[in-house]
Amino acid sequence: MTAAEVWQRFWDWTATRPSSAYVFRGQSKDRPIVPKIGRSVYQYSPALELRMFRKFKSAARAFLSFDPRDDWDWLALAQHHGAPTRLTDWSENPLVALYFAVSSSTGEIDAVVYALDLDRPDLDKLDPESPVEERANLAGYPIPSPFSLRKGVLVLDSSAITPRITAQRGVFTAHAKPEDPIDVDLQDRFIVPAALSREVFSQLMELGIDGLHIFPDLDGLCSSLEARYKNGVAFSALG
Repeated sequence: MTAAEVWQRFWDWTATRPSSAYVFRGQSKDRPIVPKIGRSVYQYSPALELRMFRKFKSAARAFLSFDPRDDWDWLALAQHHGAPTRLTDWSENPLVALYFAVSSSTGEIDAVVYALDLDRPDLDKLDPESPVEERANLAGYPIPSPFSLRKGVLVLDSSAITPRITAQRGVFTAHAKPEDPIDVDLQDRFIVPAALSREVFSQLMELGIDGLHIFPDLDGLCSSLEARYKNGVAFSALG
């Protein structure tokens, strides 16, 4: 298989999974999709999760020029800056998911992009900006904060509280039980062969899907420059 064939298969795959009905996630290998805090290395504890979250809220204010509105915004902020949370990142843009799949690939294991069908009966949607009395999942109880979620998985329209969330067309799933994986059918998994992941990554950069697009700040700029240097991709048409 060639990179051109991978791209053709990818376009065919996404054509039947429109962003109006699906969100996407990229991983360097096919493994259970669980929130970071639910992975075995963290030995999940609800009490410690809440203590860590409260510590984040109290300490993070010194670094912010704005005040998040509620715990949904605070948790989204923590997630996007690398703290382990009960949220899982997805994107409305399949190219962003593909970037995360191949940019972290070692070239030894196939990378994968997952498509999550938003019409699945086991998912519910939540708008964090809606009034508290309207925030209810399928069980019908109030969920004013992520920590009042008792069961299941919610899909969140993420607030544009940071440029990174906006640039990534970010969407979250919030998990009542962070240790429980969310399953995605085999036909909703797109595999990028390990041997072609670097070439696909270079071609994504040529399309402008690079570190600066994903992380529109100095960290993203430096990540983009480093990746282009290492992969022999032009910095721009002007030099």
